[in-house]
Amino acid sequence: LLIMSKGYGSVPTIAGEEIEISATGHVIPAVREKRGHICCGVCCDVRRASIIVDIITLVTLSINIVALFAIGSIDVDDDHVQEALSSLSTPILAAVFVVEVVLLGFAIHGAVSFSANLVLVGFILYCLGILTSLMPFNVVGVIVNAFFAYPHWYLYKEINSGTMSPSNYYNEEQSCCCV
Repeated sequence: LLIMSKGYGSVPTIAGEEIEISATGHVIPAVREKRGHICCGVCCDVRRASIIVDIITLVTLSINIVALFAIGSIDVDDDHVQEALSSLSTPILAAVFVVEVVLLGFAIHGAVSFSANLVLVGFILYCLGILTSLMPFNVVGVIVNAFFAYPHWYLYKEINSGTMSPSNYYNEEQSCCCV
């Protein structure tokens, strides 16, 4: 509930905060100190970081899908390589990649629309990536998936706590040089 005046300037609210009223009578939200997490301590806010890492993953998955079908048409002289290529189950891998693309679409939509549960889908997807990278002991895969899961976890926590929402994103928004 706001106490409004006919003029413009600073007006106290019942909560004790002050808001600004423009000359045209529009409420200008008071800019408060940023409370949310900054990805890697110096980069973007976690909403923006989640969207960026999801787009990077989408591009990588798209390249993988194209390469998967292109590999099947390659004629190789080396018998060991040919055997390894023929053992790939192209339809199953393609289906897994497509499911990942769809789930990342949900995660991006969650970040854009401030939906904690959809952001959690992205976090779970990257955690599954960590687990699947542990099986063959793929250290790079574990590190990349952990790095990509990290902003999703903090975004999920911030949306649930109310730190990150459409009404206060202007306080939390931060960008490094890339966006």
